[in-house]
Amino acid sequence: MKWTIALYTSEEGYAVSVPSLPGCVSQGKTREEAVANIIVAIREYLDSEIEPGEDAEIEEVEVTVYFMPKFPGVNHLDAVRALEIAGFRTLRQSKHIIPSDGTSRVVIPQHNTANAMTMGTIIRDANLTFDEFRQLL
Repeated sequence: MKWTIALYTSEEGYAVSVPSLPGCVSQGKTREEAVANIIVAIREYLDSEIEPGEDAEIEEVEVTVYFMPKFPGVNHLDAVRALEIAGFRTLRQSKHIIPSDGTSRVVIPQHNTANAMTMGTIIRDANLTFDEFRQLL
């Protein structure tokens, strides 16, 4: 299965998301690390919705770049707490934390600080405005 990813550069390195999997984001200091991390995030995202006994295989990743507004970097634990206040509950936690409110699901990389582009994508995919998220922090 092929997944198109959006790769963004920022002061902190790279942020990456999967437009067809709302909320599936990651980041890395280099382009290669960001792509490797999003492959892990895709697997974890799919694992959170796959029934026992089913299997998903990531075979190839295509890269597409488009613009995403920035939101200042936020500690991943603060982001999770803010989303919990908004009604999200953690579905899965490993290299990435996957919270859902039953309608939206997002993927938060467990990095000390999620970079600005990653946070912009998380906020958008959680169906929150930047102001709403800022108030939740």
